[in-house]
Amino acid sequence: MITLISQRTREIGNSKSDCLEQPYVEYLGKFGFDLIPVPNSAQNLDFYFSLPVERVILTGGGDIGDIISQERDKTEKALLDFAIKKRIPVLGICRGMQFMNFYFGGKLRRINEISNQSHVSVNHDIRISAGELREVIGEQIKVNSYHNYGLTEKDLSSKLKLFAKAYDETIEGLYHPQLPMGGIIWHPERESPDKEANEKIIKAFLKGEVFWKK
Repeated sequence: MITLISQRTREIGNSKSDCLEQPYVEYLGKFGFDLIPVPNSAQNLDFYFSLPVERVILTGGGDIGDIISQERDKTEKALLDFAIKKRIPVLGICRGMQFMNFYFGGKLRRINEISNQSHVSVNHDIRISAGELREVIGEQIKVNSYHNYGLTEKDLSSKLKLFAKAYDETIEGLYHPQLPMGGIIWHPERESPDKEANEKIIKAFLKGEVFWKK
């Protein structure tokens, strides 16, 4: 399945480099995703948008609005514009979920402004509130956590809905009720305490189920 996937940007010496971490390729490849990394420095993305794209993935890594990430923000905005126009299912992972909220007019805050719990290199329980997904993976699962920024319901875009929360009330999953878009703030491609739940979510995205129905 041809899938456009965004990349993080890193500064190496005096230059910038795009980077797609190998765990994404290894993990998503097992499900049948044929990943095509999209460069952040390209002035014209028409070539990528001319391909028979079936899925779009926005990855994690870095913070929205950082100087180093402004080119990436522009690229991911173009990816969402394209996906919305063509009604292509989109999965946001960590920063990718945050960017979806930002794209639709929501906000982000540092975790230490909204919670007294760390969300970096820890595992924690989350509650699943969306009925259709709850039937697939259950009412509670345990996930990993690697983010410094987050959001609560007051920060959530009015165009999006949440489907998962941590017990400190920070949002762990969101979706668009009219478009095939859903995002998770944890990393299924990394070591995770609930691999089975992650696999069910990725398969739902692959098959166009739950939040990703066209």
